[in-house]
Amino acid sequence: MEPLKEATAIKSEISRVIASTAYQTYEKRLLKEVKENKVPHHVAVIMDGNRRFAKEFGLTPAEGHIKGKDKLEEVLDWCMELGVKVLTVYAFSTENFNRDESEVDSLMQMFEENFYRLAKDERVHRNGIRVRVLGQRDLLPDNVLKAIEVAESSTAEYSNFHYNLATAYGSRQEILQAIKQIAQQVKDGALEVPTCPIPTSYSGRRGRSASPTSCCGSWHTPSCTSPTCTGRDSGRSTSCAPSAPTSFGSVGSANDKVFVKHPR
Repeated sequence: MEPLKEATAIKSEISRVIASTAYQTYEKRLLKEVKENKVPHHVAVIMDGNRRFAKEFGLTPAEGHIKGKDKLEEVLDWCMELGVKVLTVYAFSTENFNRDESEVDSLMQMFEENFYRLAKDERVHRNGIRVRVLGQRDLLPDNVLKAIEVAESSTAEYSNFHYNLATAYGSRQEILQAIKQIAQQVKDGALEVPTCPIPTSYSGRRGRSASPTSCCGSWHTPSCTSPTCTGRDSGRSTSCAPSAPTSFGSVGSANDKVFVKHPR
């Protein structure tokens, strides 16, 4: 090997060892800090950045996804070590189907292989990890569905840890499904929709105030029995909706704030 190339190789190896040692030290310190505080029961992870990582290091998108999968394996180990009982991973959204066909195909193949592997993983069975898949399964290919069925059925009796993988998920679909479930419960009489007071004033867009009967304050109807309800005087025909005690915070730009309610 030429002296220059040899020196470069040695320098690169030294840098790798130093970086690895520094990361291990940081990881131990972080683990100690987490254990000294209250450990969360449920952690959710959005798999993002695999393609950017691949591009930065000269890898293909498929190789980037494999690296992301390997890191996820480490996260699962961390959760078990810390005692985090539920790990939910958002792995593949409905929007991801719009990516290049070859990339989607490689992801589907990776899903299939890893669901079968999870079904046989000694670590999964030793620790009693239940594997479940969330999302619109009808959008997934048959080979992936079969692998999912194997992984779920082989871990169905476990309850020590829960490993949820969201595939073909979408926020619109989740909201729509939740609304349908709530509506069905109300129809079946399993869920009561009570009347309750609402705040007497709101801060509106750009700092302007708004009355309770404008915008989201127009929930209550003339038939509402809430003592603080002013919707009865508005003559509006909108239906009364439940509202839990709330505090208010804002999101958005400084010039165009949208206020959201946070349950206490």
